[in-house]
Amino acid sequence: MEIRALSRAAQILASVSADTAGVTLSKIVESASLSKATTYRFVQALLRLDFLRLEPETGAYYVGPALLRFGRLAQHHDNLRMMARPFLEELRESTGETLTLVVPSGRHRLTVDVVLSEHELRAAPEVGGIKPIHAGAAGKVMLAWYPEEELLSLFGETALKRVTPRTVSSVRVLERELARIRERGYATSTGETVYGQAASAAALLGDDGKVVGSLNISGPTIRLAPATLRRNGELAATAAAKLSKKIGLRKPPRKSERRGAQ
Repeated sequence: MEIRALSRAAQILASVSADTAGVTLSKIVESASLSKATTYRFVQALLRLDFLRLEPETGAYYVGPALLRFGRLAQHHDNLRMMARPFLEELRESTGETLTLVVPSGRHRLTVDVVLSEHELRAAPEVGGIKPIHAGAAGKVMLAWYPEEELLSLFGETALKRVTPRTVSSVRVLERELARIRERGYATSTGETVYGQAASAAALLGDDGKVVGSLNISGPTIRLAPATLRRNGELAATAAAKLSKKIGLRKPPRKSERRGAQ
C-alpha cells in the first residue's frame, strides 16, 4: 500500500514539475491517470508537506518550497561529487582500495559516489547506500567535528543501534573515540558495518568549518592490517584537507578542536 501511495505522489509531483507555468487540478488528474477524488486527496497532502504550492488567484499548482530544497541539496551533492572525483580516483590509485564520498543525513550517512577497487576481492558499496552515522569510519569522522550540542540533539543518552557486534553502542564510548579521531585527524574501523571489511576516512569541511562529507577508503580486512589502515587514514586526511580548501574552507580547525568549541 505504501509503495502505491509513493508512486501516486511521485506521478503528481512529476506532472507539476514538468510545467513551470503552473498546472490545474484537472491537468494533474489527466497526467497522473488517477480519479479526481484520489488526485485531490494526494494534492492536499502534498500541499501540507510543502511539496506543492497553490496560487489561489489562478488555481494553478506549482512545485513547493520543500521540493525546491531537495533540488538544491541534489545540486549541492552534484557539485561536491564533481570536485571530489579526482581525489577519489587518486586515492584509489595510491591505496588500491575502494573509495566512497559520503555525506551526513541526520542520524545516518549517505554514499553519493563510489570508485571501485580493481581487486577481485573488494568492498563494493552502492551509490545511495545508507548506514547509521555512528557506525564505521566514514560516519564517525564526520561526527568528530560536530559541535557537542549537535551530537546531543542527535543521540541524547540513548543506546546506539548495532549494525554488527563491533559497532559502538554507547554514546559515552563514542564520544571518547571521537576525541581520539579529532586528535589524529582521521578515523579507522574494522567490521563495524560489514563483516570482514575495514575502512579509513577523513572529514570534508565547508567554508564555515561545518562538516559536508567524508572521503572513505574501504576494503577487506585481509589486506587492511592496522598499519595499513593508519597509512590510508593519513592519505585520506591529506586529500580531505586539499579538497576542503578547494570547497572554500578558510581556516582548518586544530586537530583537537571540534567546530563551535571555545
